[in-house]
Order: sequence, then C-alpha cells, then structure tokens
Amino acid sequence: MEVLAAALRELCDPWPDACILVTRDGVVVSVNQAAARLLGRPRHELKGRPLTELVREPGETVRGYLTACLHNRQQMPGNLSFVGQKEGCHCLGFRVRPGGGHGEGMVFLRCLKGQASNGQFVALNQELERQRRAQRQLKSERDLLETIAKNVGAGLCIISPDYRVTWENEVMRQAWGGTVGKNCFRRCASFDSICPWCGAKEIFATGKRQVTSEASCHDRDGNLIYLEVLATALYDEQGQVNSVLELVLPITERKLKERRLKDDEQRAEALYRLSQLPWATSEKLLSLAVEEAAELTGSEIAFIHLMADGVTGPGGLTFWSKTALANCGALAQPFPETAGIWAELARRGEPMRHNDYRQATGTRPLPDWHCPLNRYLGVPLLEEGRVVAIAGVGNKADPYDDGDERQLALFLGRTLEILRQKRMEREVLTTKRHWELTFDAIDEMVTIHDLQMRIIQANRATGAAIGVAPESLAGKYCYQVFAGREDNCPSCPKLLAQRDLTPHSATVRHQSLGKDFEVSVFPIVERGEMVGFVHTARDVTHKLKLEAQLRQAQKMEAIGVLAGGIAHDFNNILMPILGYAEMAQERLPKDDPLFNELTEIVQAANRAKDLVKQILTFTRQNAQERERWPLEPHLVIKEALKLLRASLPATIDIQQSIDPGCGSILADPTQIHQIVMNLCVNAYHAMRHKTDGVLGVRLERVAIAAGDSLAVLGELTPGNYVRLAISDTGHGMDQATMERIFEPYFTTKPQGEGTGMGLSMVMGIVKGYGGHISVYSEPGAGTVFHVYLPSTNKERTAPEANGVGPNALPVGGQERVLLVDDEQGITAMMEMMLRELGYQAQVFNQGSAALAWLRQNPQAVDLLISDLTMPGLTGIELAQEALTLRPGLPVIMISGFSDLNTRETARAAGIDKFLMKPVAIRDLAEALGELLASGARGLRAGQPGRPLK
Repeated sequence: MEVLAAALRELCDPWPDACILVTRDGVVVSVNQAAARLLGRPRHELKGRPLTELVREPGETVRGYLTACLHNRQQMPGNLSFVGQKEGCHCLGFRVRPGGGHGEGMVFLRCLKGQASNGQFVALNQELERQRRAQRQLKSERDLLETIAKNVGAGLCIISPDYRVTWENEVMRQAWGGTVGKNCFRRCASFDSICPWCGAKEIFATGKRQVTSEASCHDRDGNLIYLEVLATALYDEQGQVNSVLELVLPITERKLKERRLKDDEQRAEALYRLSQLPWATSEKLLSLAVEEAAELTGSEIAFIHLMADGVTGPGGLTFWSKTALANCGALAQPFPETAGIWAELARRGEPMRHNDYRQATGTRPLPDWHCPLNRYLGVPLLEEGRVVAIAGVGNKADPYDDGDERQLALFLGRTLEILRQKRMEREVLTTKRHWELTFDAIDEMVTIHDLQMRIIQANRATGAAIGVAPESLAGKYCYQVFAGREDNCPSCPKLLAQRDLTPHSATVRHQSLGKDFEVSVFPIVERGEMVGFVHTARDVTHKLKLEAQLRQAQKMEAIGVLAGGIAHDFNNILMPILGYAEMAQERLPKDDPLFNELTEIVQAANRAKDLVKQILTFTRQNAQERERWPLEPHLVIKEALKLLRASLPATIDIQQSIDPGCGSILADPTQIHQIVMNLCVNAYHAMRHKTDGVLGVRLERVAIAAGDSLAVLGELTPGNYVRLAISDTGHGMDQATMERIFEPYFTTKPQGEGTGMGLSMVMGIVKGYGGHISVYSEPGAGTVFHVYLPSTNKERTAPEANGVGPNALPVGGQERVLLVDDEQGITAMMEMMLRELGYQAQVFNQGSAALAWLRQNPQAVDLLISDLTMPGLTGIELAQEALTLRPGLPVIMISGFSDLNTRETARAAGIDKFLMKPVAIRDLAEALGELLASGARGLRAGQPGRPLK
C-alpha cells in the first residue's frame, strides 16, 4: 500500500489536477500537491482522514460514488464539493489494487476544476486498462489450454532432453499412475534405455519439428496396448528445441481388428483347402488340419486329439504335426487323456497358455521321450457341456496371445464341422442305397416322377392298389394312374411344389375305380435345382365317408348352439307376454268377454313355449344335399350373429362390419349358417377364458384379378367374390396346429368338449361352392379366417320366427323377495306378478348391485329369484355369494337357455328351484309357496333335500 502511495505522489505531483487515493471505505491514503492546495491542508494532515470530512456531500452519496468506481472498469464521472471551495469539482474515479495484486481495492480520484484536463491522467488510465486486458487474455488462453489438455481424450505429456516427464495430463496419469519427474521409457515400456521407436529421440537428434511412430507397451495393469505417438518440438526464446510434446493415441482396437481380419483370411483359406480335400478317411483330413493349425499360429509343433467319449464319431484318435513326430517319441505312446497338460486341458474345459513352460506354476517336467517345449497353447472344444476334442500348438517364436487362442479355437471348431459334413455326405449316399433296397417294402403307395409328372419308378403297394404290375406304370402320367384322367387334375399340388420347393397335398378322385386318393408331392432337389418329385398316395375313400358323417354330427352341434340362442331370446320375449296376460286374466271375472281373449293369448304363448322346447331337442336334419339358390349372405350372417349373441357370455364383444351391398351368392342358407356358427363357436372356444374377448365379423365384396396370389396359386379363378372374415383375440395357433386344422379328425379340444374344430366341414362347403378358406394366426395374437365365396348377379332374402300362454294361483303373506334379472322388461313384469301374489319385491337389473345391497341388508329378504345368465355376475355366482351372507336363503333360478347350466350344476350350487322362461304365474306361485312354506332353510341346515324340480 505504501508503494502504491509513493507511486501516486511520484506520478501525480506534476499534474495541475487534484489526485486523491482513498480506500474502498473512503479513507485518504495519499494526495498530490494540487489536491493539498485544493483541500487547503498539508499532505500529512490529510492522510488517514475520511473523505466525508472534506466534502459537503452526504456520506451516503460519497460511499455510493466510491462503490460505483470500484465496480466500474472505466473512468467513473462524478461531482464533489470540497469544504472551503465555492464551486464543486468534476471527478473521474477508477479502481486500483495495492502492490502485488492482493488486498482491498482502492479508488483513485482525479478532481478537475471545471472540465479542464491535461490528458496525462487519461493516458495513464488507458495504459493501466491495456495491461489489465492483456492479463485477462493471457489467463483466458491459459485456462483454454488447460481445458483442452484435460478433455482432449488422448494422453499428453512434455519430455525434457534428458527424457524425463515434466508435465502430463489426466489421461496419462490414469494410464501409468503419474510419472512427472521420471524417465518416460521406464514409465510405459519398462525399458532400461530409450525406446527404439521414440519420436522425441529423433527430434532431439535431428531438430525435426514433428515425428509420428507406433508402439506397443503395457499399461499400469500389465495389459498389452498399442499406441500411436505424435511427437512435436517445443522451442525456447532463441528458437532451440528445449522439450518435446507427445500426443499419445490408443490404437489397440484398430490393431486387434487388423490382426483379426488377417487371421480370419488365413483361417478361411486353410478351411477351404480342407473342405476341398477329396474324402477318403478322417485320418487324412485331420492330418492335414494339424499342419494347418501349426502354420496359422506360427508354431513349430501341433496336435489334434478326439476324445474317446466324444460325439464327433470314432474317438481316442491323436494327430501330430510332422515336426512334432520328428522330434518326439509320442508316436509310440498312448495319448495321455488322464495325465499331463493334455489331461489338464480336457479336465478344465478352458484354454491354457504357457509362454515360459519351464517357469509356469503347476507344470511338471516333460517325459524324456517328449519333444522340447518352450511355449504352449491348448484349446478345448465343448459340445453339449463336455469336451469332445482338444488341440495344442507349441514353440512359437513370440509369446502366444489372445489372437492365437481365438485362431486355434475357431479353426478346431470349423475343422470338426467339416469332418462331420464329410461323414454325413457319405452316410447320405449309404442311406440312399439302403432306401433303394427297401423301396418295395413300403406298404404305402410311393412313386418317383420326373418334372413332367411322368412315373419313373413305382413300388409294389402302388401296383397292388391300382391292380397292375408296378413296372407297367413307368412312363405314365400320375393323373392317368391316380385319377383316370387324360389331363392335369384341377387341384394338382405339383404347381405349388415347383414354386416353393416344399411338399403339398391334395385329394383326387379316380373316375373309373370310384376311389379317392390323398396324394402328396415332395420335390427332389439336388444342388439347388429340382430334378423330380416323390409322390405318395393313400386310399382315403372310407375316410371321406366317415368325414361326411362327422360333418353331419358337427352340423347338429351347430344347430344345438343355434337352438340355444333362439330359446334364450324367444323365452325372454315370451315371458312378459305370458306374465302380463296371466295377471290381466286373474283380475277379470270368467264371464267377462275379455277373459276369453286373454285365455287365447295365454294358450298361444304356451304353444310357443312348447315350440321352443322342440327346437332345443331338435338335433338332426335330412342327410340329402340341400338345394342352392341365390341369397344375400348378410341377412343369414346377421341372423346367425343375433342368435349367437344370446348364447355367448357377455364377456365376448361381437364387433361386426357387414356390407349389405356386397351382393348375392349361390348357396344353401343352412350351410352358410353352419360356416358362421362353426367359425364363431371356434373363436369363442379360443377366448372363453378371457374377460375381454373380441369376436370380429366382417363381410365385404372383393375382386380377384389374374395377378393376385390366390389366382396365381390356383386357389381361385379371377372374378368377383364375397369375403367373410371372422377373427378372435384368443390364444392363437402355432404353425404345426395350423397345418392340421382342416383334417377331419384333428381337434384341440379336451375330451368331452366336442368332436373337433369343425373346420373340415367348413372347408368342404367352401370348396364345394368353388371358394377358398385361409387362416392366419400367431400364438398369443388371435386368429383370423378368410372365406371367399363366388358372387352371383341374382338376389334373395332369408327366414322368420313364432309365439305361447297361463292359469290361477296360491298367494303369499307379504314375504320379501329379492328379484334380479338384466332384462328390465322382465323385472318390471315379475315385480308386478309378485305383488299380485302377495309378496314384497326388491328389484335389481345387475347382479353386482343386488349383491352390494344384500351385503348391507342380509336379513331383509326371505327368498332370492335370479336370472341364470347375466353380464358381470352370473346367477349361480350371485346365489353362492348370497348363501355365504345368508345361509339357508331359498333360491329360485330362472333361465331361457344356457349350455353352461344343468340341473346338477344348479343343485350343487345350493339352488332350490330351477324354472324355465317364460315362467307362468302359477308355476312361480307354487314354487314360492313351496319354498317359503316347507322351510328350505332347514333342509340346507342338514335335513335330506328334495330332488331339484
């Protein structure tokens, strides 16, 4: 601070302007002569005085001005009025630092009378500012260089002429653990003298500006790494090289890739030579392979050994390189599978490497008959968890490394693959000869055809089925033999087999023999080209007859589902008709004319009820073929879906997109109905364990062009079709299942749940109409069937329905009945019916709502009446929950129809009565009276129960 004050006096004394140096708190440190005159006091009296005592301005104004000067890098103008002066002074202030740049900042005030200036102060200020800018720029550049050095991602260090590290960045410290002050050659290469590839050495010796070199060394963990080093000369003020900056880039990965590529090329060439070797014996191939192994790894000796219990064919064989045999007595010794380094290799099942065998830990001295061994590398080959072969090489000039290990392991594995392939080729030839010898022993019809489907050879079974000698069939076309035709069969699978080189099958009928044959065509491919076919045939005449019977049975099963849907919907319609008619009849005297009319309604309703029962028992139809006529398929499909909706649980959502303008088809409506019912029931079975299944039904008109895949493959002739798509979100099918779903006897259903998927019947109907059916499915992703039916220009529509009646009754005594049905019309009618009978009714249209109410009021009812089939909570589930809350509660179950319900199931659930819709008022009254009067509670408590009625 004293130095700064002295400098101020020396610099500022000649100036005519007042110059004052104050601390940041406003205490005077020094003044020049002009300032002493301005303030009217000697210098020594002013030093240490607060500036606020020397001016007229308030202390806050002075302190604010000084603070502004400290924070401003430029001149800061201001005004101060000194005591004893009539006029104020114009001030220019800026901040300064004490000597050495440490301590509190100070303010240098230059005070001018008026606006006069001699320019010296400005020059001083500008010079000081230039110095500060230069310092800031130098610091900024230094910070930038430090940031670059720290984050460059490569090693940086500076080497002195005596090869010591004078500076290094963080990358270098991480790689070698900090080596400033140490010799660079000891740091990375562990040499006793300068590295042979050192670029710094060349720069110091020749004065070159830059030298690039590649090196290999070990990092601080002992790992071998490869580096590219860019050495750059650093010069002193006289232009002499005083140090070298080294930029070190890791290139290990690049070097390893280059070596791996070279190894792969050499190995591929060696394996190609092995694969082209004419087959003679395993010994010949492996003898060549062991020589290739030695050459690939740069080794003097090599061996390959197949383990005695290996899976590569005959084991216990050892193959030595020629050099090994010339220097080793191992030829006369058995291979040591149970002793020595070979046994250790097989026991460990992992590679072994000794680059100084004599000093290796755990190794034993070699026998006298063994060739000398300096270095050794061995690799095992594992298959199915056990060692099947081992290979070893030795005495390489350089140490063995990971690249050698990889090369030997890959070569050994591929060598054994070639060995197997050669053996397999030989086995195939042997198998072919054996097959030719046993060809005639096959009891199935087998023939071999050329590309034109002419028979080249036929077995005895073929001749016996056709009734001729098999030799006489040679030269004939297959359609002549198996179909009795003079041209190709329309469904011949040959075209498909030629396109995709995979087997295809079809069923053909022999016109004159009256037999049906299931034929399959298997392409014969040699060297990528098809040279003929293997053709098999089975007499399926009897099987097709059984399939027709099966279709009839499946037809009855579909009709049963249809009948269930009709019964459910129709009985729900009949129930309010019958109920309201009976209640109205009960209110009238018998001589009222309206009484007789209501009687007719009741009787008609009862006739309809009987009719529904007949539908439910109807399961057979006339076996003769139905007549086909033009019809609009959308009408049949909508009617089928309407009936199907009633028989499917509410958890299945039916989404339909049916185009009413898709046109007409020539068909039997019953068979179209069968197609829809079979596919939809099939879809339901795939989703029955899901709570959010979606059954999709789409009907639309499509045009098949000559270039479409279905036309090219011969499945459909070009023209207009109606396409029906039925999809589900069920469990889906794998490829093996899809290949069999159209077989008549194939089923995925458990025993007791039907005769199969019914798809063979659907295919038979579709093919009979000249259409096509396809399926797409994936496990867990659902299934979609596409049915194509030819369109016709004519039109037609579809079918209709029918109608049932009641009597008198006993009444109750205001007992409380809980009534649950999802049909509001039914609950409204039955509530009125219960009141007519003298009961109180608590009504709900949802099982869950009824159960919630019952939990709050378990003693508020005397009897439960519930519909069986309801969305969410079924009647049986509701009854079981109710009996848990209220043991002994009488329960009546009502239903139109459901395949989920049987009387045994209802009784097992604890239900006392089962009434079929439509429920007559007398039947309801009698059931109520019987249960409430007979003490159904007591029966459940342990008394013998009555049969369920």
